[in-house]
Amino acid sequence: MPKFLKYLFFSLAFLSTSLWYLYFSSPPKNFSVNFFDVGSGDAILLRTPDNFKILIDGGPSSKILEYLGKSLGPFDRKIDLLILSHPHQDHLFGAEEVLKKYDAGMVLGTGVLYSSPAYLDVLKIVKSKNINFMVAEQGKILKFGDLELNIVYPFESLAEKKMENVNNSSVVIKAKYKKVSFLFLGDAEQEAGEKILKGNFDLKADVLKVAHQGSKNAANNVYGFLEKVLPQIAVISVGSNQFGHPHKETLDDLKNHNINVVRTDEKGTINIESDGEKFWIK
Repeated sequence: MPKFLKYLFFSLAFLSTSLWYLYFSSPPKNFSVNFFDVGSGDAILLRTPDNFKILIDGGPSSKILEYLGKSLGPFDRKIDLLILSHPHQDHLFGAEEVLKKYDAGMVLGTGVLYSSPAYLDVLKIVKSKNINFMVAEQGKILKFGDLELNIVYPFESLAEKKMENVNNSSVVIKAKYKKVSFLFLGDAEQEAGEKILKGNFDLKADVLKVAHQGSKNAANNVYGFLEKVLPQIAVISVGSNQFGHPHKETLDDLKNHNINVVRTDEKGTINIESDGEKFWIK
């Protein structure tokens, strides 16, 4: 092959690779929240226009790696914050895989005592990679550019404490991007929901991540809870399961409040974007 053709070939190859890299690595134009279709469990990616990346849970399998690869591209291996809502495997297993493959700037969790192998493995990885672990408790605020994360629950540190029902240890977060807000309930059940409702926290949010795959005992089913949140959209992250999630009572309650319900088992991955003034399902 003549030298000029070799040069042209390698130049074109370099250019295409560079453009491919730029395409995948460039941040979104708007604030983006992806509720990944990982089955029954949560895996939610928040990404800002200045490319801060926050992952809430990882779902029940390694499927999250496929979604992150598609969302962030093959070269971006950094997550600014990984939030572990609680230590049940349907939220945790994929998070363990993310910690193995990606560099996490910080991990936020409760530190609650729980002896499952998956949870203990996650804590070992956090320690071995020397990742900063922040204990979640109400009043703490994390800022990533125009994105503000307010911890609503738990009210106090649960580190090294044992709970009868770790669903009620779930980290509940209100995320605000300029004038648009999201409320993420993890798997919080009614016991936690009643405490949150009495806590006089500003729960108003445009988008609600329904608790615990829409179970009958979900925190958002507490009387008066939806009136405090007043969401326009409710997202249920759920897949095929033996528990009957989402329950009819939950769906009826959301319907009676004229809330638009979208489900990952029906729609697949749900992407909501916002310019800070308005929001839409993409």
